Amino acid sequence: MVGKIPQLGSKCKISCDKFGNYVMSGPLPIHYSFWMKRRNFLLSMAGSTLGLTMAGRGVAQSGVVPLNISEIAPGIHLIRNAGANIVAATTPEGWTVVDSGASAAASMVSAALRERAATPVQVLFNTAWRETHTGGNEALGGQDIRILAHENTRLWMGADFEIAWEDRTHLPRPHSAQPNETFYTGGDIDVGGLKVRYDYLPQAHSDGDIYVHMPDHNVLVVGELLGVDSYPVCDYVTAGWIGGMLQANKNLLELTDNDTKVIAAYGAVHARATLQAHATMLEAVFQAVTDTYRSGQSLQEFIASRPTRDFDDRYGNPELFLTLVYRGAYGHVRELGRIV
Repeated sequence: MVGKIPQLGSKCKISCDKFGNYVMSGPLPIHYSFWMKRRNFLLSMAGSTLGLTMAGRGVAQSGVVPLNISEIAPGIHLIRNAGANIVAATTPEGWTVVDSGASAAASMVSAALRERAATPVQVLFNTAWRETHTGGNEALGGQDIRILAHENTRLWMGADFEIAWEDRTHLPRPHSAQPNETFYTGGDIDVGGLKVRYDYLPQAHSDGDIYVHMPDHNVLVVGELLGVDSYPVCDYVTAGWIGGMLQANKNLLELTDNDTKVIAAYGAVHARATLQAHATMLEAVFQAVTDTYRSGQSLQEFIASRPTRDFDDRYGNPELFLTLVYRGAYGHVRELGRIV
């Protein structure tokens, strides 16, 4: 497999050998050079693929099934069964949408928005790079609208790369589907009187995660940063890790009160209590993987210790989660403390 990163120029290429190791050629920004070196090592730890994917976390939902649409606040709708959850707010100037769902559901989502307000989409946020969050970007307007995302989300969407634990190669998305307004921190916008705040939460699910907050309606969209009926994915290949996920959840809790409507990537509307329970689980597993590294235990020993035993009834099978947590922590051993 050989790919290019269009945003970095045609001389910049990523190639992947048969073992899943990345080989890069051409000039790269400092942050890319640093991350890819670390990623090569982490991928080399994988050995063979896990045989586990994110199919249960969005691919099944991306088929042609009826959308589940509910108004969660005046003029703000939650659209489910379209891949990752979509939040759409109507204003006199047009729609503001958070995530566009999977491509298979894009025509249904567009039709649903037109049925509720015959105004175009003005602003679209992508909270993550995955196709379940960005597959409808073109159908909702593409480059004719403002597509906001973290710069790293744009880079991943334009890259050709393999995620070994999924046993899947992700190809560059068309330019028309990519974000056209990127940022590194966060900001505020006003669309037809709708106030929206957004900010970056580093290295949690990936290195491009953001939240989107509509404070006047007390709606907080957190995407992949909250696992509801399954454990979250800390994708070390795209620079996610449990320490970042834990800190992200702590930051999100500071934005909520008991009346906040919290929208995860999947599932219904949740309350602050769900986010707090998630943070409690992450804290326990973070401490467990820290202790594992300090004692020099293997991945198999970490899983066998059952660090999620108190949470499995709520989140299900922990195997993929624990594997990603263990492998992702390797790139952060200094942050774990008292190891090197």
